[in-house]
Formats: sequence, structure tokens, C-alpha cells
Amino acid sequence: MLETLASWHPFVVHFAVAFSIGSAAFDILDFFFHNRKLEDTGLHLMFAALPFLLLAVLTGNLAETYAVGIADAAVALDRHITYANIAVWGFSAVGLWRIFQHFKGQHTGLRKVIYIFVVTAAAMSVYLAAVHGGMIRH
Repeated sequence: MLETLASWHPFVVHFAVAFSIGSAAFDILDFFFHNRKLEDTGLHLMFAALPFLLLAVLTGNLAETYAVGIADAAVALDRHITYANIAVWGFSAVGLWRIFQHFKGQHTGLRKVIYIFVVTAAAMSVYLAAVHGGMIRH
């Protein structure tokens, strides 16, 4: 059972990457174009990204225990884990903050600017984790 979950990591992680980077992209577009539909799309993608990020961590931790014979990829694995941790913690924190702001009607002004910078950094960590994860696999 655990080995099956571990084998799902490459599949699950693609959803986490797509939803989180997509959420950041739509929020950045909303910041520049001030379009409510872009903001709503970014929020909905955030809702979709958070469970997949956590599931990616769960399956990734399981996959690490089954990773044998990857001595050549040890540095890439270490970087992958580091960037993935930064991405998941950063994106989860900023995502929950964003959701809280949305329901309180406070996602405006300086809070929106701070959010854009933090979510961009979190999305970059997601991307870097994906790059190093690809180096392990291929």
C-alpha cells in the first residue's frame, strides 16, 4: 500500500505544481490588470493547490524511502527536498493568509502587494523543487 502511494508522487506533484504556479500567475495578472475574474481564478486555484501540495509531500516522503540506487542524484534529491519544503510551507502559509484576507474583505492595497511578492517567491520554490525533482527521475 505504501509503495503504491509512493509511486503516485510523480503524478500528484504535477497537479500541485500546476495549481500553485497557476494561482500565483492569475494573482499577479490581477495585480496588474485589476480584473475580479483573474482574482477569483487565482483564489480557486489556491484552494485546489493546497491539498495537492500536502499530498505531494506525503507521497514524496514515502517515495524517498523507496529510492534506491540514486547515489548520483543525491545532491538533486537534497535540493529537491529543501525547495519542496520551502514551497509547501511558504505556499500553505501565504495561501491560508490569502483565503483569510478574502473572507474578511481585506485583500487590497499593501496586503495585496506583500502577498504578490510572497506568492511569487513560493511559486519560484515550487518551480525549483520541480526542476531538481526532474533531475532525480531522469
